[in-house]
Amino acid sequence: MLIRNGFAIGIILLYIISTVTPIIAEKQGTGAFPNVPALNTYENSATEPGLILYTPMLSTNTYLVNRDGTVLTNWQSNYFPGLSAYLLPNGNLLRPKRLNFEPGASGGIQEFSPDGTLIWDYTYYSYGEYMTHHDVKPLPNGNVLALSHISLSYSELVTFGRNPSNVLPGGMKLEKILEIKPTGPTSGDIVWEWCSADHLIQDFDPTKLNYGVVGDHPELIDINYYDGLDEDLFHCNSIDYNQELDKILISCRNFNELWIINHSTGDLIYRWGNPETYRADGEQELFWQHDATWIKPDYPGAGHLLVFNNGVGRGFSSVDEIDTSVGTIVWSYTHQNFLSAMYCGAARLQSGNTLICDSDYGTFFEVTPDGTTVWQYQAQDYNGKVFKIDYILPNENQVDCIGSLSWNDIEPNSTVTGSFIIRNKGQTPLVWNISEYPEWGTWGFSASGGIVGEEVNITVTVVVPTQEDAEFEGFIKVISHDNQEDYDIVPIYLQTPLKIQSEPSTVVIKSHIPYFILRNKICR
Repeated sequence: MLIRNGFAIGIILLYIISTVTPIIAEKQGTGAFPNVPALNTYENSATEPGLILYTPMLSTNTYLVNRDGTVLTNWQSNYFPGLSAYLLPNGNLLRPKRLNFEPGASGGIQEFSPDGTLIWDYTYYSYGEYMTHHDVKPLPNGNVLALSHISLSYSELVTFGRNPSNVLPGGMKLEKILEIKPTGPTSGDIVWEWCSADHLIQDFDPTKLNYGVVGDHPELIDINYYDGLDEDLFHCNSIDYNQELDKILISCRNFNELWIINHSTGDLIYRWGNPETYRADGEQELFWQHDATWIKPDYPGAGHLLVFNNGVGRGFSSVDEIDTSVGTIVWSYTHQNFLSAMYCGAARLQSGNTLICDSDYGTFFEVTPDGTTVWQYQAQDYNGKVFKIDYILPNENQVDCIGSLSWNDIEPNSTVTGSFIIRNKGQTPLVWNISEYPEWGTWGFSASGGIVGEEVNITVTVVVPTQEDAEFEGFIKVISHDNQEDYDIVPIYLQTPLKIQSEPSTVVIKSHIPYFILRNKICR
């Protein structure tokens, strides 16, 4: 049974109740960013540690930065973004590529390894027919959800019931969602798709397809609701996935709505933001919104929706948290002069703070539940706008080093090699560095820092000291870039040839690993 509830309808109740006391942050201050720290400052006591990924819209670079503004990685593509970017659990970068300059255009998806190697370069683009656009969402099974367009001709749109007066001569685009399974360096299989053309209704012309009573079918999309001559009829601009519910969330800008689609059946089961689209009573709440997402499990507000409400036509922007079970806003942030007309995004943090991307200024800032701004960062190379950001929360005690280095009877001044593994015990990518190694010998590493999703093998080369009949000990310390207390060590022992002794000597059993290292490794 389909349920109406004021501003929203649904056949499900998204049942997770907010752990945040509903607060509407009051408008405050007089400038664009009231009462905030200076740009690119970091307050450990007030902000949540973590990493931020962003890709400027007019740049071929994608940056992973620490909260202090340090650039940890800079991936380089041959294309501008189209338009989002995500860091995968294995440390790879997933980034749509932009093949033309239509609004929100993409046309394909790329995946890069942590060292910048392009490992997947998929294209879904045919001029005037179809292309991916705006946003993608990596799935737990390794597939990728992608927004895409399908172009319909003038006659096809009229046949579907669109008012001919509101059809461009060259036709218009409707929305499709693709689930793409990577199958090779440049290939992928479309294993599931949803097409808006299969879910239409109209009451304009009884002789055409999809004729019916719009108000009786909120599960269908009125093809005549938006009467503008926008080539992109719906202009969807974000996509998210809820694994627990197997549901897809998209933002439909031209309808000022959020739609939830059943991934299993393809049914449109929930919509919120503008009841006028399905002839219901209630006030419009969304105004050309962007970046609609589910708040993650175990985060304050888990199961609620978070959206950047741009406020076009309303006069101010806001970030809104929606409890879908009752169809109401339970938390909202705004302030005086806060208006960003295009793009933008927001993410709920584990602390209950909210991270906001103001695309117009290429500025990211963090607010507490009561609306206090505690951090602000100016994006590098933003060249006008940043579509949205991806926030990566570090896990505690991610660093785990496997192996040790031991060389016996090695000639002085020779070169030896060995290896060890850095394993990531956490669920999010680990940014690591080698912070210490012995002062004796000359050391080289295949990598002295980087990003690791699960594990990485590090090759070590050492030019042996010139001393004969000598023993050398020490350790390599690998440390998390974002948490100085998260580290592990690799024990080292090296021995050059012993001189032949003429008389028996007392045998001394000696540990090759200093006690203080063992104690630190075991007890820390």
